[in-house]
Amino acid sequence: MRKKSLFLMSEKSLFFTLSFLFLTSIPYTSFSQDQSPPIIPKEETPLQRMLFHLPSLEGKERVDTLNEIAFEYLLKNENLDGVIAYGEEALNIATTMSYDTGQAYALTRIALAHRLGRNYLKAIEFGERSVAIRKRIGGFILVAGYHNLADPYRLIGDYEKSLQLEDSSIQICQAVLDKDPENQRAKELMVKAYRTIGDTYKSRQQYSHAVEAYQEGLRIGEQMEEKKVLIQIYLLLGIAYKDQGIYKTAAEYFEQALAAFKSNQDEQGIAITLNNLGELYYLTQQYPPAITNYKESLALYEKKKDDLRVGEVLNNLGGVYESMGDYVQAKDYFKRALSLHTTLNYPKGKAEALYSIGALALAQAEIEEAISQLEASRAIADSLNILHLRLRITSALTEAYEQQQAYPQAFANSEARAAIAESLSSDKEHTLSLLFNLEEERNKNAYQADLREKEQTLSQTKIIALSVVSGLLLLIIFAIMRIYTDRQRIQAEHQQVMEANYKVEVERLHTKEAYNKIDKLLADQEVETLKARVETRENEQTRIGQDLHDQLGGLLSAIKGYFISIDKKLGKISEEIGEVDLNQYKKAGSLLDEAVDKVREISHNLSSGILKKYGLVAAIRSLCNRVKDSELVDVEFHAFEVPERLSKEVESAVYRIIQELFSNILKHAKAKEVTVQVSFYNDLKIINLTVEDDGVGFDYQPDRKYNGIGLSGIADHVKMLRGDLKIDSQKGRGTTVMVDIPV
Repeated sequence: MRKKSLFLMSEKSLFFTLSFLFLTSIPYTSFSQDQSPPIIPKEETPLQRMLFHLPSLEGKERVDTLNEIAFEYLLKNENLDGVIAYGEEALNIATTMSYDTGQAYALTRIALAHRLGRNYLKAIEFGERSVAIRKRIGGFILVAGYHNLADPYRLIGDYEKSLQLEDSSIQICQAVLDKDPENQRAKELMVKAYRTIGDTYKSRQQYSHAVEAYQEGLRIGEQMEEKKVLIQIYLLLGIAYKDQGIYKTAAEYFEQALAAFKSNQDEQGIAITLNNLGELYYLTQQYPPAITNYKESLALYEKKKDDLRVGEVLNNLGGVYESMGDYVQAKDYFKRALSLHTTLNYPKGKAEALYSIGALALAQAEIEEAISQLEASRAIADSLNILHLRLRITSALTEAYEQQQAYPQAFANSEARAAIAESLSSDKEHTLSLLFNLEEERNKNAYQADLREKEQTLSQTKIIALSVVSGLLLLIIFAIMRIYTDRQRIQAEHQQVMEANYKVEVERLHTKEAYNKIDKLLADQEVETLKARVETRENEQTRIGQDLHDQLGGLLSAIKGYFISIDKKLGKISEEIGEVDLNQYKKAGSLLDEAVDKVREISHNLSSGILKKYGLVAAIRSLCNRVKDSELVDVEFHAFEVPERLSKEVESAVYRIIQELFSNILKHAKAKEVTVQVSFYNDLKIINLTVEDDGVGFDYQPDRKYNGIGLSGIADHVKMLRGDLKIDSQKGRGTTVMVDIPV
């Protein structure tokens, strides 16, 4: 299956700064003192109260109220022109009065309004003016100025400046925490700073550094009394892990974020998380829940009239329908996404939609259309340096140019893809190492806390035990002095017999329990070992197959291109070339064709793209047809009620078992006919595989190891999935292999 790194919003920090969004229709209005104030409903909001009292206010009080009104509109992400107007009025009055704090806050409101309107240069201009005044004031007020200025610098691509500003914020907060370790405001601002640092590294596609920053923000946030600040960190960590293919960890963080957003009734946060969960289901080939999550997210974005996010989700839905084979619906979603992003002049969204349309055209063998759309997408992706998208584009262009027999272009794209893949792979390895270290540190801390608790409990137990023992010793001494008779000897003998019986019984029970536990552990360990071995083998085969196709295949195709170019010129120079040399040249060309075909065949055997994209039945049918086309043996294939998709482990195991059986038949059986049958029994939840040939057969003995003919590999796959393997074979009577696997 062609995996897409589906769409997320490009400006996540907008959501994290302004997490509560709702609608209101009060426009900007400045009232003079002789005007009548507006009529305010009985159930008035803070914003309505401020607007009601504004005409009667003067001086600093008016400046502060104007700034608060602007801030309320910012929280709702609406009436941005009004925000600027309120801010400018506050700035003018505060400047006349030399009221520095009022000026700083007014400039920040204006800067944030320009930031939300995507006028980033204006946001930087007013943000720099605010920081200059905040430096004059000094103290904690400077941190918010740095933080609000860092984000627009990130969005224009000046990542170093953004990181420098947030680093300054962290230093100020740390100085405060050194004096007051419980200062909640300092902790909150540090969490926001690490969040922006993570966003910056993610914009640079340095995902491991982004994860480190988010995890540090999470660590500080967990120490705070107010946990609300953690919600955005959960979401960001989920996105970072998902983008690197660490899906299980990503799902855990997404579920935490979704639960928190629902608890707070935050529709924007819910929509973002549902979109990411949809992508997670898509990447793990769970298409129905992917569609459900995407459509719920789409409904929320359409309700809020957020066209940019609507376009992203439309593109995501198109990807799911394409993977399901519904190309008509997929193309409709892709075109709607492209239209929206073109209207919005959103280059990243436009690049994603163009890629999707191009890849769909390639899947439908419309090569000219595919190359046109993919090259248009590549131009944008290269300018924005979006590595994940560039990886997918170069991979698709390699295939398209190869089908067009434009081998030099295919080779160039193959090399570009390999370089990008290596860059992304090293960053993912660093992230996995970081995740392991974080888990190890958490486990270590938990162990140390548990150890301290046990030591404390043990200390208290020792004191109690010592008291009890002291009391018992006194009683025993008193008893010895009172009853030093034969009765003591009889009781002692009786006690010894009872203790001996007790020990024998305890030893018997412990031995039985131990053996049961050992048997279970050994069985579980064997299954886990087999599973790891098979998964390692599968991953290595897939990697080798991909490398053969992308690198060696691309190189051979390029060489073939040059041979074709030379062929065209041979007619002109054939008289100058001896017959022996010409035959050698033709022989070299023939061997090259054979090498290209062989590399494709080996690559296909090692990594079945049909299995990933179309499922088990289609992959087995394709395999049977290839064996039949070899004219070495006649093959019949039957499938009964097999679901369209099964788990990745089951599909891969069944496919590999059939591959191995075909290999054995072609090498050893000397068969003329082979029948392959795959059936699904819904009531038993079992998939049954039966492969029968009319070959020479062999004397099968279940206890014997058959390492030489591949049966051990088949047994590994079956045992890993806790299935059942039966082989019926005798010399001269052919062979029947039956496999039952629970699903």
